[in-house]
Formats: sequence, structure tokens, C-alpha cells
Amino acid sequence: HSIQADFSRFQSSHRDSDISIIRHAHELIRRPRYISDNELYGMDDYWAPPEEFFEYGGDCEDAAIAAYFLLKDINNFYLEIVGIFCYQL
Repeated sequence: HSIQADFSRFQSSHRDSDISIIRHAHELIRRPRYISDNELYGMDDYWAPPEEFFEYGGDCEDAAIAAYFLLKDINNFYLEIVGIFCYQL
């Protein structure tokens, strides 16, 4: 099955426990390959929407944006976790 299908399924069914949701989101975010913006888009910096990230891969900020969109509609608690994680990098 495709990452895009998993992304859609994740957004529509989020009744699992907190840790299960976070693990599932982490698994989805880790699937696309890392590729620099320069290599993928021919630009020094490009912030890809989640759909592009899941289809083509991307760099660190693309993964952070995708995580935000995966978790934003579920609960602000998860966004705080993403923020803390990004801050510690």
C-alpha cells in the first residue's frame, strides 16, 4: 500500500492511544527518502507540502511540515511534542 493511502487513513482514524498515534506518525514520517531540496527541486530551499514529501521524499523541514499536518487536527498536545523534538535537534 502507498504512503499517501497511509497518510489519508491516519488522518481519518485517530482513536488509538497517544503513544500509538505518535508511533504511527513517526513511522509514516520516516518512510519517504531523504533528499536535498537542491537535488529534488533544483533550489537551495523549498518547503514541500505533505503530499509532495510523501510522494518524492524531502529534507528535514519537509518532514516537520508533514508531521505538523498529520497531527494538527488531532490534538495540540502532539504539536507540542513535535515542537520540542524539533527544538532539540
